[in-house]
Amino acid sequence: MLLINASIRLSVYSKRFIIKTMQLVGATKAFIRRPFIITNIWLGILSAILACAALAFTFYAIDQSWPEWGLIMHYRDFYLGGGCPVPYWGIPQLDQYLFLQLSGS
Repeated sequence: MLLINASIRLSVYSKRFIIKTMQLVGATKAFIRRPFIITNIWLGILSAILACAALAFTFYAIDQSWPEWGLIMHYRDFYLGGGCPVPYWGIPQLDQYLFLQLSGS
């Protein structure tokens, strides 16, 4: 959020003369703000998607290099039985506790 705020302020400052001209001809504050907000929200969403993709690729590459670390669990590790999704943490007591809690037993 802080990054989006800073980028909006920077873009407003760089276009301050255009904004002043728009104010002189009677543009409302909402009309002036809208393009800046839409552009920066779009850039924020795009950045989040790229960051998630980079993180996923990094985890995949590390898991391929060192599979014993178990960074990426396979889908079968998330189901202990009965279709109840429970993550496998590698600790039998915790896994059994989570399974019992989530299955209602």
